[in-house]
Amino acid sequence: MAAVKENYQVSVDLSAVGVANQKKFQKTLHKWHSIGVAVEGELL
Repeated sequence: MAAVKENYQVSVDLSAVGVANQKKFQKTLHKWHSIGVAVEGELL
């Protein structure tokens, strides 16, 4: 999030992310979208 605030372009590939708590991650994903993080791929 700090990188976004410093005007860096930030992206994440969900196929490379492991999630233990799906409910908590949904909040994180929503937060990423709201601050402008480019989210690609899908969780495996």
